[in-house]
Formats: sequence, C-alpha cells, structure tokens
Amino acid sequence: ICNKNGSLVLTVLSIDEAAGEITCRIENNATIGERKNMNLPGVVVDLPTLTEKDISDIVDFGIKNDVDFIAASFVRKGSDVGHIRKILADNGGQHIKIICKIENLEGLENYNSILRLTDAIMVARGDLGMEIPPEKVFLAQKMMIREANVVGKFVITATQMLESMITNPRPTRAECSDVANAVYDGTDCVMLSGETANGPYFEEAVKVMANTCIEAESSINFDSLYQSVRNSSKARYQMSNSDSLASSAVKTAIDIGAKLILILSESGNTARQVSKFRPSIPIAVLTPSEAVARQTNGILKGCYSFVVDSLEDTDAIVQEVNTEIVSHGIAKEGDLFVCICGTSHGMGANNQVKVERVLSNYWEETGESDMAAHQKGREAHHEHLEPHAGEAVKGCSLM
Repeated sequence: ICNKNGSLVLTVLSIDEAAGEITCRIENNATIGERKNMNLPGVVVDLPTLTEKDISDIVDFGIKNDVDFIAASFVRKGSDVGHIRKILADNGGQHIKIICKIENLEGLENYNSILRLTDAIMVARGDLGMEIPPEKVFLAQKMMIREANVVGKFVITATQMLESMITNPRPTRAECSDVANAVYDGTDCVMLSGETANGPYFEEAVKVMANTCIEAESSINFDSLYQSVRNSSKARYQMSNSDSLASSAVKTAIDIGAKLILILSESGNTARQVSKFRPSIPIAVLTPSEAVARQTNGILKGCYSFVVDSLEDTDAIVQEVNTEIVSHGIAKEGDLFVCICGTSHGMGANNQVKVERVLSNYWEETGESDMAAHQKGREAHHEHLEPHAGEAVKGCSLM
C-alpha cells in the first residue's frame, strides 16, 4: 500500500474480513499529514465512478453554481465518462466540460476509449506513479499528451512539478526541466498543487512555472509543429470540414506572416480545432456565451476570449477588432490577420477563412470602441507572443 504518492509504503501481512482490519508492516519512516491519497498497485479496485456524495456535489453545488469543468478522478473506462455526462445532462449541466484524470493502470489501458468521450485529460502523475513503475511514467505522459493533441483535446500535466518549492524558495534544475519537457511534449496546461496549497513560496512557484513555460515555448519551431500535428491527424482519421478549415487558417497565417487569428464562435469548437494546430500567434475568440469564453480563455493553448452581444454583424466585429490590434501593439498598420467566421449563424456555421489587413485609420475615424479597455496585448518573448488575461468592461467581457 502506497500512501502520500509513495512517501510511505506498507506491506499487507494479514486481512481479517470479519473485523474489517488489515495488519501491515511499515517499510519506511515518513511524515504523511492528513487526508493523503492511498494506492494499491496492481489491484483492480471495483468501486463506482461516482459515489452518492459525488452526485450530490455535482447536482446541488456544481450545476447550481454554473461551474465550467468537472474533474473526474480515477476514471477507468469510457463508460465512466458516459455516466458522468448523463448525470450532467439530466440535471441541466450539459454545457459543463469533463476533465478525466488518468490515475491508474486500468485508466491507462483504456485511454483511447476515455479520450474519445471526454473533453479534456489530466495526466495525474502522482497517483499514476504508484500504479506503474516510476521509470515508465514519462512514457505514459508522452503517449497521453500526444494522443490528446492529435484529436484536439486539451491536456493538463499535474503533480510534483515544483515539489521542492513547498519548502524552498527556488526549484531544483530537474524540476524546471520537467516543466519544460511537459511543454515540449505538447501539454496545454501545467498545474501546481502542494506548491501553492501548502507552501509559503506560492507566488515564487507560480512565477517560476510561468517563466519556464515561456522560455520553453520560445524555442519551439511552430511551423514544424503545425505540420507534425496535421500529418498525425491525417494519418489517424479522415479530417472533418471544420478540422480542415482550422488547419487552412493556421497554414494561411504561417504563409502570410499574420499577427493574429480571429475566431467568431458560438460553441468554442472552432477555437479548440485551431488551437490544436498550434499557431505561434495569438488566437482571439469572440463569442456571445460567457461559459464558452471561460472554457477557452487561457485553457486552450494560445486563446484569449471576449464575450460580445452578438455575432450577427461580422463586418462590424472585424472592424472593431481591427482597432484593438493596433491600440494594443499586437500589430501595426498594414499587417495581416486571419479571420474565421460563417455566412450563417449558429453552432457549426463557420465556413470561411478571410485575410484582413490592419487599418489603423479606422480607429482614428470612429474613436475608442467598447473593447478599448480590454486585453493589454501580448508581450513578445523571443518573437513569440503569449496571452495575458484582461479585464471586463462595458459591452464585451474578457473571461
């Protein structure tokens, strides 16, 4: 029995089912604290995916408070995802996205069926490292991230990324390498846990994590990465119309040296598909849905999102964004940006890729727009632009 991510190891000596007791030998000394995890390597634990309390928490708290994501622990097979989705749908939470945490051997073996049904994956390396040999965790991480990248599902890499910063103000070099390698693998998000929940150096940990990610991304060849993702997608399945549209938009942006990809989206699916092809430039998502904005902004790689009143007047929206590109220093007059929009409205309506030229004189003629106080722009780092969160203002909220 492994406790606290393997810090304490127990060997079972005997089991008394009648008394409900297990006698164990403690194999090493460790301080474990309270409410720590426990793993049984090699044992198939046949427990329900959701307990009654889990269901109550989802229905009475999660859906009632309009949460954006449900993170499901110890998902073992695809049907587990279907069970969670049915509970959400039956209680008015069908818009809530599901993040499946892969934490055991059974979940790893059924990864493809889980990936097909989930909205996102969390590579939960702490518990997973108790179920499989630690020297194989990096292989599992690379496989899970690679497969999720191919189908355009976002991935979170978590656990023990900067573990030493729970007690130390600086990380080890190995920890920084671990974070950077997760970025190289293709992860969309990296997550801190004990470093920010327990330690006194939480602010320093966040800064180190962010700086390491920026440094790693600055050395990626995004043109080659685009081609790699496209080739992998074509080799695995017949690309859909929307996939092809997203790929074409990114390829066009690369070819013409565009400074921005603008997406008008009801559901956020187009943003997910464009992000999948890993453009090196910012992806601006305009949507009338606050939930979609929250579920894409800062979650999908390279995306930041605005809530707009309507997507009906495409030309007016493009003109307004035109002003922001200049005022925030993302581009200058004469630069190009790529716009994905539709000739009709509603989910799945995007069917156009347009190239627009930045015209700063439009701003001079019309004055400051409703969006002018938003996104402060992206700071160039080694010629790569990173998104930053903005603030909500009248008419258009950046979530």
